[in-house]
Amino acid sequence: MRKIISVFICLLLFSCGTKKVTLEQLNSANKNFSVRLKNALLTSNVLGGHKSKFGKNKKEAITMYHLRLRIIIDGMSEYSLVDFNDFSLLEHQNKIRHRPEYVTFGDAFNSYSIQKIKLEEFKGEDKFFKYSQAGYKDDDHLKLESNAISALTDNSYQYRFKVGLLQKRFIKKKAFTIHFYTRIEKEGEFSLYYKDKLVKKFIGKKSITKFE
Repeated sequence: MRKIISVFICLLLFSCGTKKVTLEQLNSANKNFSVRLKNALLTSNVLGGHKSKFGKNKKEAITMYHLRLRIIIDGMSEYSLVDFNDFSLLEHQNKIRHRPEYVTFGDAFNSYSIQKIKLEEFKGEDKFFKYSQAGYKDDDHLKLESNAISALTDNSYQYRFKVGLLQKRFIKKKAFTIHFYTRIEKEGEFSLYYKDKLVKKFIGKKSITKFE
């Protein structure tokens, strides 16, 4: 089971272990972020894990397919605030813009995920619509909830990522994996964006594509 990292802003001072970091220091570090795309993969059909259902309810739900992107974030300091709501994906064939489904980091022995919060409980600025792209439909898709036996229910919700204070020593080689779900099953053209900046335009397919 993935461990969940969530460290929240408290007044104007942060405390991580014995080291205190000011909000001013964190904001300064965040301005230096740059993002590189390391590889991309439309995952294969392993026990159905390559696809998922999204929609208002089970009857109206559509099938979407898992696209896994490995990214490198340069410019992180010892403690950094990273807002993964700043990432989005353009699916060129269908003119759709997606937000990430989840974000993971770590290694085979210690895997972490960025915590999510339902949209109605989210208090920060909504970055998804802030960085909309002309000519593309924003797909703020509805996630179907599962019951105690992992069966889909008719309850659905939208969500955003909590903004967390990340400690650099937990992040292997500055790498994160961002997981999207798109309408493309086998191969398609995509563009990854960080805020309003293009990270890379690429072809996603069933075999892993390496960019560096």
